[in-house]
Amino acid sequence: MKSSIVENPWRSFVWIILITLGIIVSLLIITRERLHLQVLEAESALLRNSFGKAMDNLFLREIDLGLSPSLDSLVVPFDTHNLLNLAALEILNFPQVQGVQAYDRNCRSLGLTTEVYPHECSEKLFLKAKKEGWAVDETEKESIRMLIHLPETKEGFFIEMQLVLKPYQESWTRIDQTLAAQGMILYLFAVALLGCVFKKMTGKIKNKEKLLWEKTELLQRANLELSQAYKTSGLGALTGHLMHSLRGYLHSLQNLVRDESEIPPEEKRHDLALITEKINDLVQNALHAIKDTEKGMITYSLSIREVFEVARDNFRKVSPQSMVLIDESPALSESVNNLQANLILAILSNLLRNSSEAKEKTTITLQCMGGDSDLSIDVWDDAGGISQDLKNRLFLPLRSNKKNGAGIGLALSKQLAESMGGDLRFIDSENSGCRFRLTLPSGG
Repeated sequence: MKSSIVENPWRSFVWIILITLGIIVSLLIITRERLHLQVLEAESALLRNSFGKAMDNLFLREIDLGLSPSLDSLVVPFDTHNLLNLAALEILNFPQVQGVQAYDRNCRSLGLTTEVYPHECSEKLFLKAKKEGWAVDETEKESIRMLIHLPETKEGFFIEMQLVLKPYQESWTRIDQTLAAQGMILYLFAVALLGCVFKKMTGKIKNKEKLLWEKTELLQRANLELSQAYKTSGLGALTGHLMHSLRGYLHSLQNLVRDESEIPPEEKRHDLALITEKINDLVQNALHAIKDTEKGMITYSLSIREVFEVARDNFRKVSPQSMVLIDESPALSESVNNLQANLILAILSNLLRNSSEAKEKTTITLQCMGGDSDLSIDVWDDAGGISQDLKNRLFLPLRSNKKNGAGIGLALSKQLAESMGGDLRFIDSENSGCRFRLTLPSGG
């Protein structure tokens, strides 16, 4: 499945641009609020300095006029109310100031004559002004009430000024226009930059995806060829294995029919039924394996232990007098798929049958050893060794030392192993028995 960025690159680009626009707008809104606040903060600083300066000038003028006997008598309080009124009148000369009111440190109104509209400030506004030095109340549409704290005075006055809103709105409008222009320039620059980056990245992704699809198609073709080769080789080997196994049973059936000895008919019928049952089981198992291999589908997996147990159970039906032992090892938990399991069972079946034909009551041991890159399955018995002259031609077809043997059993087994990418070889031989090793790629 192709990625959405390659199927419709511009849709992804539009989403990126919209996200960028949202980020820029959010930053502009935050900046706008801070700049609006800075305008009022600068105004509060100007009015605070102006009011404080007016009070200082009035205080010095009273001293110069002799309203106070001497500097030593400054402990005698002046008429604070009158001083605040005079300072408020001077502040009214500012065009944006409509009215002035004063409050003491307990937030009680001092009733200045410069107040235009009587108004009560909230306790929250006083606390904010005391903490930050100023606070505004924008509850009215055409004006702003600004509360300024004067902590440098002994009384800690609060001065409330009613200001015309229009001059500040004009300043805010200029700020908004400037921010909008800068935001537009920033947005266009971001679009152009992202467009270039996105185009370059999309081109690289398309090239890499094209290369990936080419490699994927090549891999699929290779897998198909391997699957077909595996299927062809496996089917041929399984068919040969079926015919080879049937040959032995059909020969036994032929001998039974031709036998003119005085064997009771009941015993002959029993032997005939037994051989017929074995032929039926062999054909059914082989057809099932051929069907799986022909489909070439992996539908389930079996552990090596389960494969060994199936091979042991099948062998008991053929040679109940022999014994198959499974050597315990951690590698028994390794798994193979159903296709390989069928081929391994065919190989084991042939090796087990060879051992039982060499000795009537034989003991066969199955062992699995795991490695980093492969699995090894050893089959060894106590049916006697193999002569030196037979070792070099064990896997050659049409070579057999058994009576009525076709000489293709081991050759077919080796072909089955090679169809799985593995190998079957003879390891060693002793007087007591011999060992074969089936090697498979690890992990299936």
